Amino acid sequence: MISFKSTRSRLVAAAAAGALLAGAGTVAATAADPGPARARYVQASALVVSNGTLMQAKGIANVSKPGVGVYCITFTDSQVDTQRITPVATIATGPDTPWGTVVHLATDPTEGCGRAGNTVTAFTGTAEGLRDNAFFITVP
Repeated sequence: MISFKSTRSRLVAAAAAGALLAGAGTVAATAADPGPARARYVQASALVVSNGTLMQAKGIANVSKPGVGVYCITFTDSQVDTQRITPVATIATGPDTPWGTVVHLATDPTEGCGRAGNTVTAFTGTAEGLRDNAFFITVP
């Protein structure tokens, strides 16, 4: 069993577990007001739906989608050093999410996102290649 000594560690672990469990529900892309994410102890958190729409966001200015399965996540705080953060992401599963779908994060500037600083690139897909899919991202 894993033991968390600090209250903050327990809260971050609980938030990550909650995000993982929340990912088991169906995600539908809508143009509704995303509203704020309730994430007290994180720098940034959001649900990004498969078409690149930003939902339930905190600390994330916008998400662009330059190609299939590629998402450019820009933070509201321009001082966020993406090479010094430890973002965590998980796939938001739905009825059309194939088994084995993953999300990978790049904290270095990438070609797909125009080598922009203050941007994390998320890649979603399966072993067959890149594929659009919703995901949760958190930056502790």
